[in-house]
Amino acid sequence: MSAPVELRIAALEARDADAVSALESACFTTAFSPEQYRRILQAPPQGRGTSFLGLGLFAPGRVLLAYALVGLHRAAREAEVYNLAVRGSVRRRGFGAALLACAVRALESSGIERVLLEAREGNQPALALYAAQGFESCGRRRGYYADTGEDALVLHLCIARRRTGQKRESYPCPLPEDDAARVRAGSGGRHDKSGVGVALHARIPKTTLILSSGSGKKSIPDSKDEA
Repeated sequence: MSAPVELRIAALEARDADAVSALESACFTTAFSPEQYRRILQAPPQGRGTSFLGLGLFAPGRVLLAYALVGLHRAAREAEVYNLAVRGSVRRRGFGAALLACAVRALESSGIERVLLEAREGNQPALALYAAQGFESCGRRRGYYADTGEDALVLHLCIARRRTGQKRESYPCPLPEDDAARVRAGSGGRHDKSGVGVALHARIPKTTLILSSGSGKKSIPDSKDEA
């Protein structure tokens, strides 16, 4: 049995562009090129506009196993999870959940009040992952995914409520039940990220995971939330 491998979550950098694009291509029907990701990861912050929090789960040698890309809309105090992808060979080990939990903890220190995301209605593993992290359904976008015409369920996590202990009804979601206004023609449910600056205005919690090839178990010694 091979020895366990230590993995770390760290901010994505321009040097990771090739790996991010390759992993995105393996997980999604459309993907940005390495050059597009390099521009995104090298761009300066956009003030109160939209910026990005990009996190990667790395094996030794900076081998990318998973990544999360979150758009921060500071004027609205909202964030949106654009992508969460895990390499096929290491799925179902809790790494996607750990990466998402780390991103949420970073957003808690950034002034963001709510996190939004879309998920395919038929993607039950993803929906279960998001529900386990506290995301709740708040809407539907009909025909959101251009490749299949499948609906997207809109989920949100109220960070403001987590901070203050507010009840759900005291922090309502403003999205209507059936909202397709944000669908981009031919986008396949993806957002145009080109030209948007990267700004890591959030403190990334120190997170270490252990990958055991024998049992698939993991440990997160620096994290309060085991996922």
